[in-house]
Amino acid sequence: MLVRFLIFLLGDVTDAEDLAHETFRVALTKGADPRKGSDLGAWLRSIARNLVRNHIRKQRRGRVVLQEGLLEAAEKHFVATGSDRDDAWAARRQALLACLEKLPADERDLIRRRYERQEQVRQMADELAVEPNTLSKRLERIRDHLRECINATLNGQSDG
Repeated sequence: MLVRFLIFLLGDVTDAEDLAHETFRVALTKGADPRKGSDLGAWLRSIARNLVRNHIRKQRRGRVVLQEGLLEAAEKHFVATGSDRDDAWAARRQALLACLEKLPADERDLIRRRYERQEQVRQMADELAVEPNTLSKRLERIRDHLRECINATLNGQSDG
């Protein structure tokens, strides 16, 4: 749940995993027992929000000003939409797998190279003899199609 929340906030798996480890480290050093009368997930997310603030400040070196309450609003949305529930993510994962199978083989290969193997767009573009911007736009279109397919699948509609 915590890693999903951090990916939701940051959009980067590596940073999210790093901050999840840091969140658990901070939680352990605080010494309080969050299980006594409070929500463990909410407690961990509050620690993570503070770490995200610091992370963004370091990454952007003051170029981005965080609007007061933005991270708290994001967390409320995350919880309200059920994104903290494992069953919701299991359903999305199953829908993603089904939608990936519907993609043409070349598009499925691009997605796997980029997200499973974590290949860089520039490297992939060089190998495919296309401009990086062209490949980025193609990946964006594939992601959009997958998002539509996943939503349609979860809403019980057929998608082709």
